Amino acid sequence: MDELFLRFGDLPLHPLAVHFAVVLLPLSAIVFIVTVCWPKFRDKFLVTSIVGLGVSVPAVYVSSQSGKAFQEVVGNPGVHAQLGDSMMVLSIGMFAVAFAYWLAVKKNLAKPIVYVLSFIGISVAIAVIVMIVLIGHSGAAATWSSVLG
Repeated sequence: MDELFLRFGDLPLHPLAVHFAVVLLPLSAIVFIVTVCWPKFRDKFLVTSIVGLGVSVPAVYVSSQSGKAFQEVVGNPGVHAQLGDSMMVLSIGMFAVAFAYWLAVKKNLAKPIVYVLSFIGISVAIAVIVMIVLIGHSGAAATWSSVLG
């Protein structure tokens, strides 16, 4: 077991780390969607969303690793762990597409390229939001279903 990812002080790290990723990643994805759909927000918030997505990648990594360490102590949460494993790839993909979109806009590339990146970016952002909800729900169900009956 990797003690580095198990505890933060006397508390388990996973529930703490997860809340950082669960807030920052979907919020940054929503801001990205807004900046793509409404150009008047692009100048103000596109870079902010990309920074948020970039910071989300290590947050998702810590959440994933702490979840694996926590799993060794409390047992396998089933679907929650399976869904959680996919989030790292999805968060990196979201950051990469958003960054590519920013470059395309900044370099004033051809509109078809920007449109394709817009479509891919919005699609991945929606996938990120849906996956966060599914992972969160399955984690809550794994934690509280036996308590609440």
